[in-house]
Amino acid sequence: MGVPLRILHLAAPAPFGGLEGVVRALAGGMARRDHQIRVAVLLPPDEHGHGLEGLLQEDVALVEIRTHRRGYLKQIDGVARELGRVPGTVLHCHGYHADVVGLRAARPRKSPTISTVHGYVGGSLRNRCYEWLDRRVLREFNRVIAVSRPLGDQLLASGIPNPKLLVIPNAYAPVGIPLSKAEARRELGLPTGGLVAGWVGRLAGEKGPDVFLEALAAAPAWQASFIGSGPELSGLEARTRELGLENRVRFHSALPNAGSLLQAFDVVVISSRTEGTPLVLFEAMAAEVPVITSRVGGIPDVVGPDQALIIAPDSPQELVGALQAVEAQPGAASGRAANARRVLETRFAAGPWLDRYEAVYAELMGRS
Repeated sequence: MGVPLRILHLAAPAPFGGLEGVVRALAGGMARRDHQIRVAVLLPPDEHGHGLEGLLQEDVALVEIRTHRRGYLKQIDGVARELGRVPGTVLHCHGYHADVVGLRAARPRKSPTISTVHGYVGGSLRNRCYEWLDRRVLREFNRVIAVSRPLGDQLLASGIPNPKLLVIPNAYAPVGIPLSKAEARRELGLPTGGLVAGWVGRLAGEKGPDVFLEALAAAPAWQASFIGSGPELSGLEARTRELGLENRVRFHSALPNAGSLLQAFDVVVISSRTEGTPLVLFEAMAAEVPVITSRVGGIPDVVGPDQALIIAPDSPQELVGALQAVEAQPGAASGRAANARRVLETRFAAGPWLDRYEAVYAELMGRS
């Protein structure tokens, strides 16, 4: 590329998740291409740990901007200072909090701006208001990236003009060394035998953990392991007791190495009500673990019936049938998993994905 690109990523990260995984893969990948990459994270004063600390091991500068959650003016000042340290830096925002703060910081400096939209979840009135505001703010960015085709259609319909809107599906960039089945089960405290279904994600309504829990009540051969944290945890634990599933269901906290533990499972369940292009799908495909997934967001653009069992969202009944199919025909499930691994390697490798982002950055810096 000649002169290195200068990129500042901005996010308000959670302990782990798809957004954080994309930022890690993108920042680390560009740093290995000898570009000048920094990552700024918006954090409250009392928060310890987030999903991007691992970037320090990849020679990516990590800047923490700590203010109270509503300290937007201080956040804007902090981001503006970071942009001023290296003139000509492209600001790459992730998530609606970063979009609003980042645009305000970049506009006076005329810094090029790009936002990757990872998906919208709806939910509470407050959250829907934030998402409405984000779609308004995105119109002012120089480039907007949607991680799935349906999300791109949604953004186009919301008024983001076509020339600046691009669809770049997520890719898979391995993080860590996967554990064997025995090692992963030992790490999670699971029995060495028996069928175990794994679920990984934020314990929130849009991810559908309740759908999986309801299905388990009618699939007695299966144990389940939930890896994640979120606002639905206490309600899910109470429902587990109501269904009499205490001996078959384990709730683990959010684990930074969740992708390396998927070999513990006989199937990975993605029961989401809404999605972009979830990284846990790629991680399951890489681990060659059978997948049951709901038909939402960009998932049907990644896998079809030859690679996974695909069910309607919000349908415990269909999920029960899929679990029973994996139980009855493990050879077919293994075949789909092998097919999925080949699809991942041929269509969703990290190299071409990084090439596309690199071209966008170069265009914004006037070196296309």
